[in-house]
Parts: sequence; C-alpha cells; structure tokens
Amino acid sequence: MRDSCISATRRCLIQQCSTPPPARTAYRLKETAHMSARQKLNQGYIQGSLVIAGAIGVACESWVVFWIAALILVGLSTHSGEIRPTQRRRDQRSPHGRRSTNDHRR
Repeated sequence: MRDSCISATRRCLIQQCSTPPPARTAYRLKETAHMSARQKLNQGYIQGSLVIAGAIGVACESWVVFWIAALILVGLSTHSGEIRPTQRRRDQRSPHGRRSTNDHRR
C-alpha cells in the first residue's frame, strides 16, 4: 500500500514538472530576455534618481519638491552620459572611448 502511494506521488510530480509554464510566464521571460544592457542600466539610474528624489520629497514633505528633484537628477544623469536614451553608433568611437586608428586619416 505504501509503495503504491509513493509511486502515485512520483507520477503526479513528474506530470506537474513536465507541463509547460503558462503562456503569461513564458511571455514575461521573453520580454526581459530581450532587454539590452543599456536599457537595464538606464532603468537602474532612473530608479535610483527616483529613490533619491523621494527621500528629498519626504524630507521636505512636498510633491513639488519630489518632482523637481526627480527632473533635475534624471536630467543631470542624462547630461553626464549615465542615462543614454539612444544607442551610440559603433563607428563613432572604439570600445575604449578613443578614436580608432583609421579615423586620423580622414
């Protein structure tokens, strides 16, 4: 009796593991898999700016101060190059930030 319960439990577990995940989960995995490193970094910098702006807004107890701080922090991050809204073309710069050796001839 005990062996039959164990084997029934094993069959049930095997059937559950072999079923594919729901379509919604599979879609979300595909969605995050196609996110580039630039997009992930941009998202991190924006979230960090919002957290800092939130702390400033809470300290001042003002939504206006929060939005002003958020705009300033995101603007400064964009200006400094931490947030890159568009992809840089590969032919503008080499991977090390210097011009390639062929650029001086042009």
